[in-house]
Amino acid sequence: GPGHETIVARLTTFLVQKTLNKALVWPQGNSIGLPISNSRPEPDAILLKWRDDYYAAKRPTPEDVLLIIEVSDSTLKYDRNTKVELYAQAGIGEYWIISLRKGVIEVYTEPSEGTYQSTKQIKAGDTLTLPAQLGIMAVSDILGTG
Repeated sequence: GPGHETIVARLTTFLVQKTLNKALVWPQGNSIGLPISNSRPEPDAILLKWRDDYYAAKRPTPEDVLLIIEVSDSTLKYDRNTKVELYAQAGIGEYWIISLRKGVIEVYTEPSEGTYQSTKQIKAGDTLTLPAQLGIMAVSDILGTG
């Protein structure tokens, strides 16, 4: 719905601004191959290591991923269970779930043995640190609150 679309647009805008020429924002609708599970999920946003060819020569793999983000409303249970497991098994270093209903961002880091070892919730008024020293984002910039 419109809430989901608005958050994805805000998120994409701020990620591009923060990471310009340092990382590549892989937009909603583009997939990432997860060889272990033989799947190709299409998260709402992916932050990839910079490549001058924009991954034209070779599709991105989990090793290229700095961050995967899902904006969640009706899919929260699926994103917290199925997708978190898929991403952890693939070794994705950082995964965010933006929970529209709760107005928080869940941050999952330190994947090991198919699970994330660290989880925290960040709310409006707080800031998020992007991976690979790419900067800091205000949660309110993404959620549009505060």
